[in-house]
Amino acid sequence: IVIAAIVVSILLVKVILEFWALFGSFPKALSGFREHYWGSIARTITSLILLLYGIWVLYCIFQFTHGDSWAANTLAGVTLAVFTGILAFFAWKIWNTARKLKQAEGDSSGLYEKKEVWVKYSLFYESYKKDYWWLFIPIIIYMFAKGTIIAAGDGHGLFQALGQLIVEALLLILLLWKRPYERKSGNVISITIQVVRVISVVCILVFVEQFGIAQTTQTVT
Repeated sequence: IVIAAIVVSILLVKVILEFWALFGSFPKALSGFREHYWGSIARTITSLILLLYGIWVLYCIFQFTHGDSWAANTLAGVTLAVFTGILAFFAWKIWNTARKLKQAEGDSSGLYEKKEVWVKYSLFYESYKKDYWWLFIPIIIYMFAKGTIIAAGDGHGLFQALGQLIVEALLLILLLWKRPYERKSGNVISITIQVVRVISVVCILVFVEQFGIAQTTQTVT
């Protein structure tokens, strides 16, 4: 229902823009938006998929393991496959473009310097240094792995904690090793956040019941 509502809304806005342009006084400020409407919508949807992918993986895997409705399971499977397919498609396109640029020009800086390439793909790597454009690929893998571990390990605290610790630690090592963000503040913030995540998972790991450690606090009612 939500997906259908979004599709209808997108089409409705396009229809309104076209009717406005044909029969009304269409403002020049919106002419560029109207001309590149589908490109803007595609970019926005892709950005949302990239932003929400980890949460969606968690929801879909949880639905597979705990859902009792075949319709909900089917919808979760289809949407997860579509979202994963979209991200995989863009990853392949960017990698292939970078490979061709490197063959033709000696490096992949064209991903940043060529306007047509930048407009199409920059949302995936615009925050990274030119040599680390590829970092969005392990980030996508990280989101998938984390969501899968949390959802599939529901009810198994030790598995969840150990799995998360491995995933978070690997990402922290990658960030410390490469420091991939263009801005120094970006590296500092991302590394700090990742350190906090690792520490949080370690704390969870210490206090899961499987270790036989009693709770340190108790709520009295």
